[in-house]
Amino acid sequence: MEKEVPLYRTVYHKIVDRILSGAFPTGYQLSSMQNITARYDVGYTSLRHAFRLLKEDGFIEMEERKRPLVIFDPSDPKCAAVRRRVFMQRMGAQLDCYRALPNIIPGMAVQGAKNADPALIEKLTCLVRDSAPATNRNELLNEVHRYVKVLLDSTGNGLVQDLFFQILGFDMLRSTVVDCAPLMSGEQEAVTSFLNHLTLLIRDGQHPQLHTLLFLCYQQAYFELSREFSALPIDSDIEPMAFKWLVHQSPMPLYHRVAYDLLRMAQSEGFVPGDFFPSEGALMERYAVSGVTVRTALAFLSSLGFAQAVNGVGTKFISEYQFSPQKEAYLKEYFEALEILSSCSRAFAISACDNCTHEDISQLKLEMEQYRNRNGLLVFLIKYFLNTLSSPALGHIFDQLESRLIFGIFINDIQHGERQKAYLENMHTAALKCLEQLEKRNIEEFTAQFSELFDGTYRSSKARLERLQQAATEESDTTSE
Repeated sequence: MEKEVPLYRTVYHKIVDRILSGAFPTGYQLSSMQNITARYDVGYTSLRHAFRLLKEDGFIEMEERKRPLVIFDPSDPKCAAVRRRVFMQRMGAQLDCYRALPNIIPGMAVQGAKNADPALIEKLTCLVRDSAPATNRNELLNEVHRYVKVLLDSTGNGLVQDLFFQILGFDMLRSTVVDCAPLMSGEQEAVTSFLNHLTLLIRDGQHPQLHTLLFLCYQQAYFELSREFSALPIDSDIEPMAFKWLVHQSPMPLYHRVAYDLLRMAQSEGFVPGDFFPSEGALMERYAVSGVTVRTALAFLSSLGFAQAVNGVGTKFISEYQFSPQKEAYLKEYFEALEILSSCSRAFAISACDNCTHEDISQLKLEMEQYRNRNGLLVFLIKYFLNTLSSPALGHIFDQLESRLIFGIFINDIQHGERQKAYLENMHTAALKCLEQLEKRNIEEFTAQFSELFDGTYRSSKARLERLQQAATEESDTTSE
């Protein structure tokens, strides 16, 4: 199960990231408590706790009957102590996050580039042309960030946008705490030329080249950051903050985490409709939660069509998912998670080529047999290749994405019979052919085939959802008649 992040802490970090990134500037009034509780699906107690912490840390000011006011000013010397403490808390975590960026951001930027139209090309051109001249390297990096953010925004993927808010917030904070390196002669012109070249690649549909250049750019940014941080004195009295990518659009209540983990259990243990989940008492012990939390989690699964209570027996796993507008938020996160992993697949494939031996591949083929007749093969492969990257941040990101993927797996898995059997067999065959290219060290072909596994799953999931939506619409029309 995902490691617990208290709801108030999740809200706190999301607001802090937006303050640091400039989305909530000094003097900005936050939304009312009612709007924020509705947006983040949290109670007033959690929100009041978050606001109290924001006030104690000097980010907001609160007055009776007024909306909270942002008072934190990154450029104000009076905020220096807060800036330094927050920076030192996040320094190690952010370096770990930067280590993961080359595997995520270039691929997602390519997804945005695939949506490019003349208006987007013009926006990118104007952004580069109208940027104010940088005075240091951090400002140059921010120019690249702003450019990439336009591409990420065009994907409409809220999960990766949340991640990028954390990057932007930290970089703005770093620029007010650390003396940034001055520019070398010609460095501004080189970055401007680099961004203009990216625009040409986007216009001409040269997506592999775009991916490669952004990969190298963010890899270099990580190396520069690592060298910069290694020279900084460490404040021994400040406890570092572990990396927590708040990947969900809104904080996830404990019963949601339990419910998602139960789906993960059903997938990993190969549940078929009719199999029973562990007893309520066993689940209370397993997750160290109350009976109310367990019952709420099982009720949540029932509302999604994945569980059914049997009086006097327990709760059994079922596959009776039906599309409904209430479930769109969960579907949206599933497709966004799949899109992120699809965009990462190229980086994962390259790492696998560098680190997997012939013995590793032979063992992988044997372990894949368990997925010949059930879903979850992509999750299994990602987990395997993820271990070759040695990135704690990327591992943490995948742990959160996996919950969203499991949800989508069961949407696809509802369709039983010959069609589902053929789908799983085709997936297994495609994965084997992919690994054959890895054995031969045909890197380009392996990378292309590995990426297609994800793209194909994305397309088939979309098609499955469209069929569910159409069936729901037809049923609704029939009922109304």
